[in-house]
Amino acid sequence: MQMLFDNRTIQTEALAFQRGRSLQKYWMILDEMQNSTPRQAKGVITRPGLGTKIIIIGDPAQIDHPYLDSRSNGLVYASERMRGSKLCFQVTLQHDECERSPLASEAAIRL
Repeated sequence: MQMLFDNRTIQTEALAFQRGRSLQKYWMILDEMQNSTPRQAKGVITRPGLGTKIIIIGDPAQIDHPYLDSRSNGLVYASERMRGSKLCFQVTLQHDECERSPLASEAAIRL
Protein backbone atom coordinates (compact mmCIF):
# COMPACT_ATOMS: atom_id res chain seq x y z
CA MET A 1 0.00 0.00 0.00
CA GLN A 2 2.78 2.42 0.89
CA MET A 3 4.29 1.92 -2.58
CA LEU A 4 1.01 3.09 -4.16
CA PHE A 5 1.23 6.31 -2.15
CA ASP A 6 4.96 6.71 -2.80
CA ASN A 7 4.58 6.46 -6.59
CA ARG A 8 1.44 8.65 -6.43
CA THR A 9 -0.90 5.97 -7.81
CA ILE A 10 -3.04 6.83 -4.78
CA GLN A 11 -3.16 10.42 -3.57
CA THR A 12 -5.07 12.08 -0.76
CA GLU A 13 -6.01 15.74 -0.86
CA ALA A 14 -8.33 18.07 1.00
CA LEU A 15 -11.41 19.29 -0.87
CA ALA A 16 -10.05 22.83 -0.79
CA PHE A 17 -7.16 21.86 -3.09
CA GLN A 18 -9.49 20.72 -5.90
CA ARG A 19 -10.64 24.19 -6.93
CA GLY A 20 -9.51 25.32 -10.35
CA ARG A 21 -8.36 21.88 -11.43
CA SER A 22 -9.62 19.66 -14.23
CA LEU A 23 -8.70 16.07 -13.49
CA GLN A 24 -8.47 13.76 -16.51
CA LYS A 25 -8.69 9.95 -16.23
CA TYR A 26 -8.83 9.84 -12.42
CA TRP A 27 -10.87 7.88 -9.93
CA MET A 28 -11.92 10.30 -7.21
CA ILE A 29 -13.20 8.81 -3.95
CA LEU A 30 -14.91 11.45 -1.83
CA ASP A 31 -15.47 10.00 1.63
CA GLU A 32 -17.46 11.49 4.53
CA MET A 33 -19.27 13.84 2.13
CA GLN A 34 -22.10 14.25 4.63
CA ASN A 35 -19.74 16.70 6.37
CA SER A 36 -19.32 18.87 3.27
CA THR A 37 -21.48 21.85 2.46
CA PRO A 38 -23.44 21.93 -0.80
CA ARG A 39 -20.98 24.56 -2.04
CA GLN A 40 -17.98 22.34 -1.26
CA ALA A 41 -19.66 19.36 -2.94
CA LYS A 42 -20.35 21.38 -6.07
CA GLY A 43 -16.79 22.71 -6.05
CA VAL A 44 -15.25 19.25 -6.16
CA ILE A 45 -17.86 17.40 -8.24
CA THR A 46 -17.44 19.91 -11.08
CA ARG A 47 -13.68 19.15 -11.31
CA PRO A 48 -13.62 15.92 -13.34
CA GLY A 49 -12.27 16.02 -16.85
CA LEU A 50 -12.68 13.44 -19.58
CA GLY A 51 -12.50 9.86 -18.30
CA THR A 52 -12.72 10.73 -14.60
CA LYS A 53 -15.09 8.81 -12.33
CA ILE A 54 -16.25 10.01 -8.91
CA ILE A 55 -17.35 7.83 -6.02
CA ILE A 56 -19.13 9.77 -3.27
CA ILE A 57 -19.50 8.08 0.11
CA GLY A 58 -21.25 9.21 3.25
CA ASP A 59 -24.00 8.69 5.76
CA PRO A 60 -26.42 11.60 6.31
CA ALA A 61 -27.14 10.21 9.78
CA GLN A 62 -23.52 10.80 10.84
CA ILE A 63 -23.07 14.56 10.53
CA ASP A 64 -20.20 16.07 12.54
CA HIS A 65 -20.43 19.59 11.08
CA PRO A 66 -22.16 22.03 13.46
CA TYR A 67 -24.01 23.90 10.68
CA LEU A 68 -25.22 20.92 8.63
CA ASP A 69 -28.01 18.43 9.16
CA SER A 70 -29.28 15.29 7.45
CA ARG A 71 -30.87 17.37 4.66
CA SER A 72 -28.57 20.37 4.21
CA ASN A 73 -25.25 18.60 3.55
CA GLY A 74 -23.21 18.13 0.38
CA LEU A 75 -23.92 14.40 0.09
CA VAL A 76 -27.70 14.85 0.03
CA TYR A 77 -27.40 17.98 -2.14
CA ALA A 78 -25.41 16.11 -4.81
CA SER A 79 -27.61 13.02 -4.60
CA GLU A 80 -30.85 14.94 -5.05
CA ARG A 81 -29.61 17.14 -7.88
CA MET A 82 -27.86 14.37 -9.83
CA ARG A 83 -30.74 11.89 -9.49
CA GLY A 84 -31.97 10.90 -12.93
CA SER A 85 -28.78 11.91 -14.74
CA LYS A 86 -27.58 9.39 -17.31
CA LEU A 87 -24.04 10.23 -16.20
CA CYS A 88 -24.70 9.28 -12.58
CA PHE A 89 -25.44 6.00 -10.80
CA GLN A 90 -26.55 6.01 -7.17
CA VAL A 91 -26.61 3.23 -4.60
CA THR A 92 -28.26 3.72 -1.22
CA LEU A 93 -27.71 1.07 1.43
CA GLN A 94 -30.24 0.49 4.17
CA HIS A 95 -29.07 0.03 7.76
CA ASP A 96 -29.63 -3.74 7.63
CA GLU A 97 -27.35 -3.95 4.58
CA CYS A 98 -24.39 -2.37 6.37
CA GLU A 99 -22.02 -4.51 8.38
CA ARG A 100 -21.48 -3.04 11.83
CA SER A 101 -20.70 -4.49 15.21
CA PRO A 102 -23.63 -4.93 17.59
CA LEU A 103 -22.28 -2.09 19.75
CA ALA A 104 -21.89 0.30 16.79
CA SER A 105 -25.39 -0.55 15.54
CA GLU A 106 -26.98 0.04 18.93
CA ALA A 107 -25.03 3.26 19.49
CA ALA A 108 -26.18 4.59 16.10
CA ILE A 109 -29.79 4.02 17.14
CA ARG A 110 -29.50 5.33 20.70
CA LEU A 111 -27.22 8.28 20.12
